[in-house]
Amino acid sequence: MTSSNTIVNNVTGASTVVLMVHGIAEAAHAMNEFVPAFERLGYSTAAITLPGHGGSMKDFAGASLSQWQEAVSQATDKLRSNYEHIILLGRSMGALLMLNESARCSEKIKAVIAIATPLKVNVTCKAITNNIKIGFKVKTTSPDVLSMIDKMGVEQGNWWQYASWLPRIADLFRLISITKHQLPSITVPVLAIHCQHDELVSPKSLTMLQQRLACATAITLPTSSHFHFSPADFTTLQLAIQKLQLDWQNFDTHFR
Repeated sequence: MTSSNTIVNNVTGASTVVLMVHGIAEAAHAMNEFVPAFERLGYSTAAITLPGHGGSMKDFAGASLSQWQEAVSQATDKLRSNYEHIILLGRSMGALLMLNESARCSEKIKAVIAIATPLKVNVTCKAITNNIKIGFKVKTTSPDVLSMIDKMGVEQGNWWQYASWLPRIADLFRLISITKHQLPSITVPVLAIHCQHDELVSPKSLTMLQQRLACATAITLPTSSHFHFSPADFTTLQLAIQKLQLDWQNFDTHFR
């Protein structure tokens, strides 16, 4: 993995780093909004761009699930040699990858923050409408659509070119299946975040995480969607992140 596809924010003297992974068809910059919250806690951050992302439709179509998994594992292993503690943060598909990574090797991993984890997919009419607006480049002031555009990591093309994405969508659903089977083997604390107005992820995903994980804290953000956090909800999310360090210390004391 080269530095060109990783956004790093080093905090002097930090013993904890947060590795962040974006959702499908996004890129590392989609995770920028989380950096200030971790910086205030004295944590360094590293956001990777998954293979096939951050470029053209052809690049995206030519990637694969195994490449995404390998990129996450390589990034985590590299951070283990430089930091005492690692927090894994993923959004949407990134949350699936991070949950699997914590199951692969939990050494130095203190917690997983899983946002909008698509264990149960529920594509709403709103999601279809938003994607049509983007595909046909319709002008809009919708915060959901504008946030989606801002997070995009694959160059837009003509609507018929999106058919080349189908194998990668299939990879996503394969990853969902893999993650469901891995949940019982995850031993680190998980902070699971669901947005009440998520247009792609069912609230049943949050229920599944609560039922199958050994140590899960679940939070529902009442006024946010899959791509957009309301200011009030983002404050709630930041407070939950601030509480996370104490939670993992208590977990280490009582369960390890």
